[in-house]
Amino acid sequence: MQALSSAIKLPALYLITLLICLPTLYFANIIFGDKRTFTQYFALVLTAVSVTSVLLFSFAPITLFFMLSTGNYQFLILLNVIIFSVTGFIGVSSLYKAAK
Repeated sequence: MQALSSAIKLPALYLITLLICLPTLYFANIIFGDKRTFTQYFALVLTAVSVTSVLLFSFAPITLFFMLSTGNYQFLILLNVIIFSVTGFIGVSSLYKAAK
């Protein structure tokens, strides 16, 4: 049940965060003189979220392997924190590179 609820909560969390942070990113960049439209920023941020999501999906078999092979809950939490950190860093860096 936890995996099923996480499969629903995580994409919802990313999309809600995107909707909250997108206007701030857009207006901050307008202040600094960027000429992109709101839809272009939406595409950039959606691409970064998609990159992060695909990377998280690619790490799912590794998480499943360790979930089935070990009963150490603290290790699984640490593993997921590391995976989320790495994929989040790659997603944000792809947004940074695309926004240059």
